[in-house]
Amino acid sequence: MDSPVQNPDNLTLLKQLMDNTSDATQVSLENGNLFYINEEASNRLGIPKEDASKYYVWDFEEIFKDHSVWHSHVQELKQIPHMIMEGTNVHQQSGEKFPVEVTVKHLSIEGQGYIVATSRDISERKKIEEELVYTNAYLKRAVSMAKMGSWELNLKTRELKWTENLYKIHELPEKSGMDLERAFSFYTKKDQVKIQKISEEVIVTGKEAEFTGKIHLKNGTFKWVKLKILLIQEEGTPNKLIGLTQDITDQQLVKEEIDKQIELQTLMIDISSTYINTKIEDLSKTINESLSRISRFVQADRGYVFDYNFLENTASNTYEWCAEGISPEIENLQGLPIEFIPSWIEKHQMGLLFEVPDIEVLEDENLKSILEPQGIKTLLTFPMLNEGNLIGFVGFDWVHDVHKFQDSEKKLLKIFGELLVSVSTKSALERSLIEAKEEAEKSNKAKSEFLANMSHEIRTPLNGVIGFTDLLINTELSEVQLQYVESANSSAHSLLGIINDILDFSKIEAGKLELEEVETDIVELIEQTADIVKFNTSSKDLELLLNIQVDIPRYIIVDPIRLKQILVNLLSNAIKFTNKGEVELIVKFEDYPTEQEVGKYTFSIRDTGIGISEEQQQKLFKSFSQADSSTTRKFGGTGLGLVISQMLAEKMDSQIEISSQVGVGSTFYFSIKRPYKSKVNNRIKEFSSIKKILLIDDNANNRKILSDILHHWKIETEEADNGLNALQILDEEKKFDILIVDYHMPFMDGLTTIAEAKKIIATFKGKKPKILLYSSVDDIQSDERFLNLEIDAKLIKPAKISELFNCLLSLADDRDLKNNLSKSSEQKFELHADGPFKILIAEDVPLNMILIKTILTSYFPKAEIIEAQNGEDAVNAFELNQPNLIFMDVHMPILDGYEATKKIREIESGSSSQTPIIALTAGALQSEKEACLEAGMNYFMTKPLEKQKILDLVKEIFKRVENDDSPLRKEEFDYESLLEMLANDAELLRSIMLQGFAEIEESLEKLCKVVMVDEKEKFNLLHKLKGLTGSLCMSEFSQSIRAMEEMDNPVMTIAASKKALANFKDLKYKIEKKLL
Repeated sequence: MDSPVQNPDNLTLLKQLMDNTSDATQVSLENGNLFYINEEASNRLGIPKEDASKYYVWDFEEIFKDHSVWHSHVQELKQIPHMIMEGTNVHQQSGEKFPVEVTVKHLSIEGQGYIVATSRDISERKKIEEELVYTNAYLKRAVSMAKMGSWELNLKTRELKWTENLYKIHELPEKSGMDLERAFSFYTKKDQVKIQKISEEVIVTGKEAEFTGKIHLKNGTFKWVKLKILLIQEEGTPNKLIGLTQDITDQQLVKEEIDKQIELQTLMIDISSTYINTKIEDLSKTINESLSRISRFVQADRGYVFDYNFLENTASNTYEWCAEGISPEIENLQGLPIEFIPSWIEKHQMGLLFEVPDIEVLEDENLKSILEPQGIKTLLTFPMLNEGNLIGFVGFDWVHDVHKFQDSEKKLLKIFGELLVSVSTKSALERSLIEAKEEAEKSNKAKSEFLANMSHEIRTPLNGVIGFTDLLINTELSEVQLQYVESANSSAHSLLGIINDILDFSKIEAGKLELEEVETDIVELIEQTADIVKFNTSSKDLELLLNIQVDIPRYIIVDPIRLKQILVNLLSNAIKFTNKGEVELIVKFEDYPTEQEVGKYTFSIRDTGIGISEEQQQKLFKSFSQADSSTTRKFGGTGLGLVISQMLAEKMDSQIEISSQVGVGSTFYFSIKRPYKSKVNNRIKEFSSIKKILLIDDNANNRKILSDILHHWKIETEEADNGLNALQILDEEKKFDILIVDYHMPFMDGLTTIAEAKKIIATFKGKKPKILLYSSVDDIQSDERFLNLEIDAKLIKPAKISELFNCLLSLADDRDLKNNLSKSSEQKFELHADGPFKILIAEDVPLNMILIKTILTSYFPKAEIIEAQNGEDAVNAFELNQPNLIFMDVHMPILDGYEATKKIREIESGSSSQTPIIALTAGALQSEKEACLEAGMNYFMTKPLEKQKILDLVKEIFKRVENDDSPLRKEEFDYESLLEMLANDAELLRSIMLQGFAEIEESLEKLCKVVMVDEKEKFNLLHKLKGLTGSLCMSEFSQSIRAMEEMDNPVMTIAASKKALANFKDLKYKIEKKLL
């Protein structure tokens, strides 16, 4: 039977296995003859496998050239299981050398000895080993450089192992040994607790954690270290804690230094910026605060500033900061003789710091005697030099310990001293400037107050000129006389306008102009403004356009007089500098979504005038100046109009701005944020019979304005830019209800267009459109064609919304408006009284007396006029005649208007009603108006008096008197309910009501004053008023107070407060009449 080796099948399998390994295998006989090589060995040796027996081992191995070495090698192998060695092989084909690991074994099979050698290429392993050696060396160096050591804690045995570097970090010998208790001893108790807690968290969560803190060494120093702790587990069970400890002292010190530098820079920036923005009155507080901050930064116990007085040879402590527990010395260090500190002074005069590092080694005994009682151990001072002159010093004391100065601290203290010098210089300069400014303002205010108070004297003669020329115009005059009188009247009004500008400017400068808060119909105000200037536009053949946003809230809380003044000024300015084209007043509204019933009203005045260059725009809002001198010569004016307008706009928290192009035109605009009240117009439904209107006007802007208004009223429009186009449209489209025709148009004027349109309309069957003529002038009646055309209605440009509305309403109702087309004659106003109607005029200037008397008798011919030349006469005339109305001049001899009114009110104190008194004054100050009302006057009129103003005011007064006669409603005052509550005691009711009236009126007057300044007092007063009026059964008034409580806008509340006061006086009058 064959042996396993000799078995052919096994041999083949063995050879296949050997050929497919990456190791080179060669089998030799004991005599050195090769017996077998595998494929890999064949490749390395460079011989075919089948030729292996032709070679000996020494043909390839230099060491075995000496055959005895081979035989010794064989004998050695027989004695051991195997031999492993490393060496180098050379690839016979490529000549490449590579490391190998050779395993050699002696085998004996059937008495035959074999040497089996397996050679493995270990190039990759050698490479990895070399890299590991390098890496280990690198890591060791890195760990050493990073000052990092590692440790390992066995959680079961509590055995702790440290690396060499960790011993070095703790400055301990490596063989000193380490346990857990000793390792913890390097940390404070507080840090030990922290590390213990962190370690427990790592064991529970398995997440690594870090800790940064200090280790305290044997030599008394410390190091900053950073610990990183990790958990090692075996089969899910915590086994070990391993960690890295890194010495980060250098980094921490650098960080602390950087932080300190950043803190230093931040501190200096803060202090510098604070001083830049500090007001003189806050300077002492600012110095104390900065002294505190700097002293704390340098860890001083005391910081201070001294001033030197070389005239008296003293030094005094002016500012001081002390740390907690340090006694202040400022009171003890006043007027200190500088002869005690010569070395100190000498250094400071040279601009050098003076320092005492340790008082124990200070040689200057005089100085030492001053410092020791203060407990000072270390001192540092810096001189304060102003342009080379020594004015003081800033210093810092350390009391608890001797302090080692750092350069950063010295730098900080030096800069602080320089800052104080700068601030001192700046404050001295500012004080001188403030004194100069105050002096100039005082002088300017005196001038302004003088001009403002001259109002009475300046207006009084103008009052006569304007009043009498107004009266003279209405008398029979020749054409030449009428021309002379109209010129005089116009000149007087111009002069009044100039004076008003100067006085307004002066009042604003003097701080005497105050704004009112009044509920105002903004649309009506705009239309009134247009009325004031429209004559000037028509005289220059300019179009005046009113472009008011159709859905604008009409009722705004504002000062109507001052708003109108701004608009008139801007419109007049636009008209003055526009020779052709148009002037447009645009009003837009934008709601504020976050505030209830508060919106932004924007007013724009656009013109097609001469325009203003950018350079000229810079002069627009300067007092007494215009764009250039040629403007003044050509157009006239004081140059105050725009200045006053801007001042008024600023008092309304606004700013007038301009957009302009030379030769094209300008737009002035401003916006005001104001409260408003929403009121709905319920008359829109009355336009149901007007469906479509044809607009015929050559001005596209005018057509758009009218179209927007009509569309808002749900009326469809079609437009034509001239008469010819209009006739063509009319011929093609027969469904117009109204034609609105402009008078001045190219190709064919308005009247010609209407005449031709009537011919076309005559052919219509059924309803025929009505015609409304739209003209810029009011003298169109002189045109014979107008009289013959039987036009349905006429409007003067710019059309007021109310006039357009009423006109369309009348046309829709098919009313005849022909009578409205001619000038209405002035109607007399009847005054009613139980007997003859008596008017008392108290006026000391004969000219004014004649003027007022003439105006009153011309309107009230049946009235009896009683004259008084001074206040005393006025009081006597009142007692004697009991007039129905009094005109009271404020400035009169013997008794002025205030005193006369008070005496009249005293006489009336037992009466159930008061006589209306109208104050007459040339002064237009709010304070004067308040003084008149406080004295007991009811109304206020400024001179020069205008007849229309007098007529309107008298109508208002006696319309109110008539209203006062209306029956007292239960909601106003529930007399029966209150009487029942008081057990039907009418006398008690009367007493309670009179007392209640006094409290209510007093509270309402207080409310008007505190609304804008004291929120708490406002709510207290409202709560009191609500309760008081409710208790007195004045339910309607109580409800109005409740509504005021819910208002969150102070402007609306003050307007409501003033209205409530006026309403209460009316109600009080009606209730008193019932009670008396």
